[in-house]
Amino acid sequence: MAAAVFHSARDFRAWLERGEGDGEEVFTDAKLRQRLGDPLGTFEAPVVSDAEVLPSEAKALAEKAAPLLGIGASTAEDLLRLWARNRLAPLPVLHYEGAIYELVDLNLSGVLPLLVDLLHSERCEALQALAVVLRGAHDDSHPFAAQCRELSEKLLGDNLEKKLWDLYVKVSGCPRFSSSPEHGEVETVVKQGLELQLCVLECLLLAAYDPQISRRDPEQICRIAEECYRQRFLGSLPRAAHLHHWLLGDAEICSQAQCVGDLCLALLIEHLDLETLEAMPSRHVLVSSPEHVKHLHKLIESWLEICRHTLAPSESTAALAHCGRHVALVVLAWAVLLGCVPESFREAHGLGLKRILSSVVFQSEILHDAVCSIQDRGFLMCDSRNAQHLAARSVARGLVAMVAQAFRLDGPMASIHLAMSKLGAMAFADSSACLEFWRSDYPKRQGIFLVLHGWLMGFPRNLSALLELLCGLSEGHGSLYVAELLKASLNVIQLPYRLLRDVTEFEDCPGSSTGAPSPTLQLLEPAYVEELALRVLGLELLESHVSSCAILPTGARGILQQDRPADPERSPRSSQAHLVQWSLGDQHVSLWRISVCAWDAILSSGPHDAAPCGTASVSLFDARRRPRLDATVDLRLIICYELVTSSFLLRS
Repeated sequence: MAAAVFHSARDFRAWLERGEGDGEEVFTDAKLRQRLGDPLGTFEAPVVSDAEVLPSEAKALAEKAAPLLGIGASTAEDLLRLWARNRLAPLPVLHYEGAIYELVDLNLSGVLPLLVDLLHSERCEALQALAVVLRGAHDDSHPFAAQCRELSEKLLGDNLEKKLWDLYVKVSGCPRFSSSPEHGEVETVVKQGLELQLCVLECLLLAAYDPQISRRDPEQICRIAEECYRQRFLGSLPRAAHLHHWLLGDAEICSQAQCVGDLCLALLIEHLDLETLEAMPSRHVLVSSPEHVKHLHKLIESWLEICRHTLAPSESTAALAHCGRHVALVVLAWAVLLGCVPESFREAHGLGLKRILSSVVFQSEILHDAVCSIQDRGFLMCDSRNAQHLAARSVARGLVAMVAQAFRLDGPMASIHLAMSKLGAMAFADSSACLEFWRSDYPKRQGIFLVLHGWLMGFPRNLSALLELLCGLSEGHGSLYVAELLKASLNVIQLPYRLLRDVTEFEDCPGSSTGAPSPTLQLLEPAYVEELALRVLGLELLESHVSSCAILPTGARGILQQDRPADPERSPRSSQAHLVQWSLGDQHVSLWRISVCAWDAILSSGPHDAAPCGTASVSLFDARRRPRLDATVDLRLIICYELVTSSFLLRS
């Protein structure tokens, strides 16, 4: 496969994706490697073209267009050749002896806008071709995996990451407009600039994906943090909107800018390299550079104020809320990093956690709102030919795993449990990642298993969040494992004390090693397990399910637990904020059984017909939230039903 056959960046990218031939001649071609090392530089630098000589009229047009396009004359000629070839490709011309330029109108005013669009398309294709190479380095199934990895290592050794970051800073600067731009020109320039930023950020994420071949630089981490915050995690939009305020009211442009912010967030968290810090703290790039750590700590602490403003309706705007939510996730990642470094290191350099942990990031719903906003956009969850976010989702999985291991997702940190569960469900959209979780993290009881375990220990509360997480973990062959879990018998069930207060009594138990009593309760009357579970969810069990219900028998014992820190002024047996963990013994009750009962109860009742929850904790089925949640809960149950039935049919 000769390198000369690639008439455009689009051709090169398409060939890389197909993986045809042995590729040796292409991957060793010096010119192509130079283009990959500086994807947009080749459009600006003067090059000697060995293509056919243009007719005088076409050559004159290219010379006039070159300064207007911001490229060299020879590049403009190549672009004109490509435009003419694309222009005539669909025409049914069998044979023409003259030059193809005689068949097109070479009027500058008519051709220039088409050349602008073609140049933008080629720039994006050049960046996406680089992304294919970087992605192929981590994909063993790609025909050119070995060549891609070798080439990636060489490109990264030639400072590819620094070049890409400098390129991002350049393309995310204030867009260039004409002296009196019209509305259409501003809209086109801003949209094309944001699209270029997305392409560059995807390459940056892939370049830093493997810490073994990526060169972490503490100075670079600081630059990324400062630039992302300066841009308010919106790319070039704030600077462009400073000149043209109406841009902030354009839904498509704002959505595109928010997607740029999502990738910026992933890039910054990726460079914090949390997983390496856990495995080898002494080798982490920031631990070896205390000055940069102190600079980042001071910087991130100063961001807490914008999180506070985000929660004040009178002070918050859409752009401020977007920035504040992304900042909150960065603060969370930074708190994890500080929690993983040795305490002696924190004390020696004044890296206190108290201000961060007492901030609104951990004391409000801002983290949950941040994850929901990313989830609602769906940008990181959905891949297309021009946008594949495997690396960004891998960063999200790493963040969830590290948060779950750094903090107990109950007690004071319970507010981030739901946020991490939602982020985990979104991040496991790749079947290979799901399978890896069920085969590795689940049996080892690590990573996002801790999030899942938290929901299971509190079952049946938060059934909706549990089903959402299981749906996220059911991609590909992961559905087989989810089906097994849904059908497995539960050992315990956790119910509010108030629910059975009238039919239970306390019994004295031996004290613990500290001498404190361990209150237990004894059930005085039998109760249906499914009915109790549905009452926690604010639902009523249908008569059709009663005959097959499991029974919590008379004499069953439950252990009294607290749902919040103990109040020294209250008795340990006080009913406020207490839960009871009941052992189910040989009763066969599964997640699937409770979910089906809940599903039928929802479908048979109106939006506000559910019984009051009657618990101190807020249920996701609470009547105040029912109108919004009915459809989503039904959908999760349907998905779980489909994966259960399809998985068991497959296995049988």
